[in-house]
Order: sequence, then structure tokens, then C-alpha cells
Amino acid sequence: MSKPIKHGCIRHITNGMRVLIDLKSVAAIRERTETADKVEVHLTSGEVFELDVAYEEIAGLYLEFLAKERGVMANPTSI
Repeated sequence: MSKPIKHGCIRHITNGMRVLIDLKSVAAIRERTETADKVEVHLTSGEVFELDVAYEEIAGLYLEFLAKERGVMANPTSI
């Protein structure tokens, strides 16, 4: 389960792991092809987190963050 953005971060909770990701440090978000409910979040530091969450959820939060950072609220029609 991912929590909404607060101060430019996503908080994600899984069974045994809590991850707080600073969205300014995200380099890429990649969907796992073998399972649609897992994504890999690649950070600029080189670390990779595998999260059990839909790609659309993480990508949507990231796009919302980018829109707020740039002072523009955009509603993408598709991801």
C-alpha cells in the first residue's frame, strides 16, 4: 500500500518492509513484465527497490509530484 505524497515523498508499506522514497531521487520506474503487480523503482544513487504495487499507482503519484514541482497540475489521459 502506498501513501500519498507528503513533502515530495512516497511511503510504501509491504509485509516486513517500509520504504520512504524521495521523489527527487527517482531515476526510473519500471514495471515487471512477468507480474503486473510489481514495479522496480530505480534511484539516482543506484539502489533499486522492488515494490508489490501496480505501476499505475506509483507512476500516478510520481506524475502528480512532478506537476506540483513545476507548478502545473496535469491530468494525463493515459500512463
